[in-house]
Amino acid sequence: MKKNKLIPDLLSFPTSFNIFGAKKIIAQSTSLFIPPPKKSLKLEYDPLVGSKEYKIKLSQSDLLKTRINLEIRDYKIKSPLININKIYLERLVISNLIKSRINVSNIHASLFKINNLVSPQELKLSNISAKNSSKSEISFSNSDLESALFNNINFKNFSLISFYKSTVSEAKFFSCKFPSNILNYNNFNSLEHIDFGIVDKNIFYRDQYHTFLSLKKSLEKTGDIYEAQKMKSLAYRYLEKMKGLRFFQDVIPLKLNKWSSDHGISPIKALCWIIGVSGLLYFLLLLSFDHLQFDPNNKKWYSALIINFKYFIVLLNPVHRVSDLIPKGEEDVNSIYLLSFFSRVIIGYLYYQFIAAFRRFGKI
Repeated sequence: MKKNKLIPDLLSFPTSFNIFGAKKIIAQSTSLFIPPPKKSLKLEYDPLVGSKEYKIKLSQSDLLKTRINLEIRDYKIKSPLININKIYLERLVISNLIKSRINVSNIHASLFKINNLVSPQELKLSNISAKNSSKSEISFSNSDLESALFNNINFKNFSLISFYKSTVSEAKFFSCKFPSNILNYNNFNSLEHIDFGIVDKNIFYRDQYHTFLSLKKSLEKTGDIYEAQKMKSLAYRYLEKMKGLRFFQDVIPLKLNKWSSDHGISPIKALCWIIGVSGLLYFLLLLSFDHLQFDPNNKKWYSALIINFKYFIVLLNPVHRVSDLIPKGEEDVNSIYLLSFFSRVIIGYLYYQFIAAFRRFGKI
């Protein structure tokens, strides 16, 4: 080949290696994380061999163009050692291994899969991110991940994440990046979505519920309460969608918790509900006053909202007295007593949700 065509030709040349019965597998690139070379093609002399050869150092842009697939599958080999470090990969699939020792670190991959992993002696995954964030996947299925160590995994960079039928409640997560917005967790998918699709939505909701509960327990054990609370909120979101729940005992409490504070993670949502509900009750209270007649075109009505603002403050207090809501000269009417009762119950509940959303930072 000519020098100026050597690199693009090598990058596009289809090459595959099929290795069977390996007890030790090491994959590593010496070019990763090295500053882009001034000259990508260099002639070097090897004194041991006594010959000249060309050596290629790829820049980061060149590495992103590579399409290297590494798949490690074997039922028969027991206790294999796998060490994958500093490499750009298109696909990395590790499956059907028994009592293995696996260390994957400093890799960029468009697809990273671990399937059917049985009783691993060691599983360390660190510094892993998506090679192409727009279309990428990191998934674990039918695997024992209880002893796994996840360190600095950029989950938010993957467009699809799956923990399908994998035990993860005892796994350790350190410095992992999760989506900051709870709505972005829709890319967590616990079913074998690509191979089989979703047959029963109720099974999907139950799988999602157990997955996020397991992740919550694992994150709590490593002290990451911030992410653990988000996992709990997501677990409850899928729980409320499941069939067979009791309406008053299960569905209504779950809906109220979701609406009021996103299951204890959003104090702003609870505060907005407090102000909004108090404002509605305040308006209904003014309608019960005999000396006020509602007329949207009458400027006196708008001034009445300001003049009687003290009653809005009273409604914000869930332990107020009914007499504090009745102006002088007004009669004690049943509607005011009824409004006072509902305001105590609703505002008191919303205050609890507001405080609970703050307390999540104090639970260690």
